[in-house]
Amino acid sequence: MKGLQPRPQGLGTGVPNAQEGLGKNLMLGPSVIDQTIPGVRFGAMSFLNTDQFIYSTFFTRFGEQFGPRWSVYLRNYVSTLSNEQLMKLGAYDRTTQGEIVLDGEGNYMKTFIHHSSGDQGVDMAIVDALQDANSFPNPPKGLIEDDGYIHIHFKFTVLFQPRAGFGAN
Repeated sequence: MKGLQPRPQGLGTGVPNAQEGLGKNLMLGPSVIDQTIPGVRFGAMSFLNTDQFIYSTFFTRFGEQFGPRWSVYLRNYVSTLSNEQLMKLGAYDRTTQGEIVLDGEGNYMKTFIHHSSGDQGVDMAIVDALQDANSFPNPPKGLIEDDGYIHIHFKFTVLFQPRAGFGAN
């Protein structure tokens, strides 16, 4: 891990980065994790040719390991907040942009937060979920970059609408 450096967004492989507009949304209530492409209408088919779709089985497995953990860490964090803190958190959507680094075997190495959501607890839920998942086995060799690592750029948005009485007392 010595010398491990983030890659500029838009370079490398992995999930299309935030500049390309693909992200994840999470709503607390019934948990919903979904992918959206802003400005693109929903249709019967998609002809996207990005790493996420070329390597869809890997990213599906990645999401299955990461998504439930992220949801738990977010719920645990939110449950510690007062009603006042919840209202402040829900004042606007919280978007965290960054980069996940895995080694060539799919082991979690590091997360770089390039743009914070403005709430450290929301940002750390991502990091904690990745550390908890720890390994994403059998990554496609095509995702491994010249430095021997897999760099996955991400944009996660939490759409949070708190209800009175939901938080810690």
